[in-house]
Amino acid sequence: EYCGCTVEWLQPEGHVISAEEAAAKKPIAKVAGPARCILRAERTALNILSLASGVATAAHAAMEMARARGWHGKVAGTRKTTPGFELVEKYALLVGGGAMHRMDLSAMVILNDNHICSTGSIMQSVAKARVACGFAT
Repeated sequence: EYCGCTVEWLQPEGHVISAEEAAAKKPIAKVAGPARCILRAERTALNILSLASGVATAAHAAMEMARARGWHGKVAGTRKTTPGFELVEKYALLVGGGAMHRMDLSAMVILNDNHICSTGSIMQSVAKARVACGFAT
């Protein structure tokens, strides 16, 4: 029960909606509760569901493209997330078949061209990162 409402999911998590289902506007959930409660929560719930569905759909499309080309590795999401929605977006990535690169900046070191340029070489950048990371390297 959320906001005085109950939700009955009509599709399993990760279900890929076909073009036919979309054209038929087949429902994915039923919400029950007082009208005031439904209207109060509706827009927020739809926005979050829309965001998560978009991330999952993009992850699924990337995985399908990789598999079609014979790739057997993982396709990881490495882009920034929306502040406050990190967990939602990372979970949607997993539901869509992608892999999480890291949960946040503290989980792993990334060296990019800015770091390499500032130290003069990749070797210098790696050496400095190892000093800064301590035992985790």
